[in-house]
Amino acid sequence: MKNEDRLEYEAKFHDNNDDRLKARRLSSLMVGDLFNEPHNHVFNVVREECPDKSVLCYGCGEGTFIHEMLFYGAKSITGIDISPGMIEKASSLFDDQRVNFLIMNCEQTEFDNNSFDLIVGIAILHHLDLNRAITEIHRLLKPGGKAIFLEPLGHNIFINLFRRLTPHARTPFEHPLKMGDISLIKAVFKRAATKEYVFLPLLAIPLKFMLPRNVFLKIINRLSKIDNFLLQHLVFLRYWFWIIVLELPKE
Repeated sequence: MKNEDRLEYEAKFHDNNDDRLKARRLSSLMVGDLFNEPHNHVFNVVREECPDKSVLCYGCGEGTFIHEMLFYGAKSITGIDISPGMIEKASSLFDDQRVNFLIMNCEQTEFDNNSFDLIVGIAILHHLDLNRAITEIHRLLKPGGKAIFLEPLGHNIFINLFRRLTPHARTPFEHPLKMGDISLIKAVFKRAATKEYVFLPLLAIPLKFMLPRNVFLKIINRLSKIDNFLLQHLVFLRYWFWIIVLELPKE
């Protein structure tokens, strides 16, 4: 399929897809609590980096983290997405002169070089041609700026089985990142820092509806601490983690 056809498919898929929304709601209900730690990682970077900065929400969807960016004093926030439907929803949620939403292809934007201090993306890179996207992100960042992304990893066979069982939640072009993709990113961003999340907490999913939520969250937190220990001492296990957060400073 041509690149133009792929982009058109992605735009239509995310504009208004009831099956996708239902599948995503079910997924969030089942495993949303497992993402607290990686989301907090991104949130902490946003809180630290965005005051008085120009921010690009890369593949903004309905505007994840924009409320937080406004609260912590971003100078300007631009959200881009290829889906007109998503841009329309996002625009309806924010009434602030600092925020602007544009329908735009993330792989080939219309901004000048060195336009943004901070670029933030949640689960967007795995929808894109990674080589084009990373090159574009590097072009858009000001020297000394930073990009941060939260993305799914593609090695865990059980997660890949879950993906096959929920095909309506994603397009056929999505490609969760693999270690070769991380190497490609690090070739462009020489000082890239990565942190993997969600390995042992996967074992707790069957307990989700059997325990009070506060007890379930305590179990998740304990298992996450063991995850951190494993990452320090058994580095090869990172292949089996579900989520990766990438901090990409531009030298």
